[in-house]
Amino acid sequence: MNIETKNNEVKLTLPTTVGVANIDSLFEVLNQVRASSGDVELDCSNVSFVDPLGMTVLAAAIREALDEGRRVAMPWLAKNTTSYLERMNFFVGLDIDGVDLPLNRTRHDQSANLLEMTRIVDAGKSEAVADQLSTAIVSKIIGRGPKPVNFHVPDTEYRVGAAPSPRLPPNSHRPGGGPPTGQRRPA
Repeated sequence: MNIETKNNEVKLTLPTTVGVANIDSLFEVLNQVRASSGDVELDCSNVSFVDPLGMTVLAAAIREALDEGRRVAMPWLAKNTTSYLERMNFFVGLDIDGVDLPLNRTRHDQSANLLEMTRIVDAGKSEAVADQLSTAIVSKIIGRGPKPVNFHVPDTEYRVGAAPSPRLPPNSHRPGGGPPTGQRRPA
């Protein structure tokens, strides 16, 4: 990561992958944004992927700078990366210069596959986000998304930490409950 400072403004060149793979660089970005008092430019010319940790740390750094009245720019962000970040709601509530956001995008419900970034500011919002997260996780575990409106089969409920169901007696899976083939019952 390249860092340039001039008149309390900071220009940071982000790495190819922004996130867990470069966690030290990611937190250095956050520290540099916090240490500066001027405008912030995040040069995205190298960026090809931003993982969820990268999104949240960048969003926190950007929000902090914007809340202090500073200008933030992300020039040279590739179109596909911009589209992905926009799909994940990264830009919601962030006034960032130098980014060409897609216009008139048609979104499809992806709640069974992903959870967009959501700023949690109160307990009511955290409960809604927890519900969205559980829907995404359960959908992945059981292999299906949310039920269509006209789907009339009752849900199966799973209780975390519930006692296991009673065990069936040995050999009860065989018709008549007898021993496996080739074995005789004791007389």
